[in-house]
Amino acid sequence: MKCNIKRFFLNIGLLGIFTALFDASIVLTGLSARELYNTPYVEVLLILVPSCILTAVCSGAFRGYRTEFLDRYKKSILITAAVQAVTWIGSLLWMIRSVRKEYGGMMPGMSALGDYVIMWLIWALLLIVLAVLWIVTGIRYWKSAKQA
Repeated sequence: MKCNIKRFFLNIGLLGIFTALFDASIVLTGLSARELYNTPYVEVLLILVPSCILTAVCSGAFRGYRTEFLDRYKKSILITAAVQAVTWIGSLLWMIRSVRKEYGGMMPGMSALGDYVIMWLIWALLLIVLAVLWIVTGIRYWKSAKQA
């Protein structure tokens, strides 16, 4: 049980590192609305440093990680990794398109906001899909463990 709790926090740390790297990619590509003189990297570090510390503290949970987690949930992990990669690339391309697009009409700011709202809705939908995927994966594993 103790290893499961450590593994949970290890996964949270790894998610935080992924999130910080995504945020850093937005800043480095110039897609962030944050000005460089306002030190946008502080926000990246506020996510990255605690995530790295959490991952380091829980690094003992990597023992058996491959056999107990990666091999057991191989299909779900591959689907999750593919969805995250496509989302990352797609989001960056969407932001590049939004930054370069000329918005017209009476309220160009609302059109630009619409682009970002659509992107957030796609992220929310993908989050729900991944949550359902992992709930189904957990239920399948629980049923198979119960039968064995």
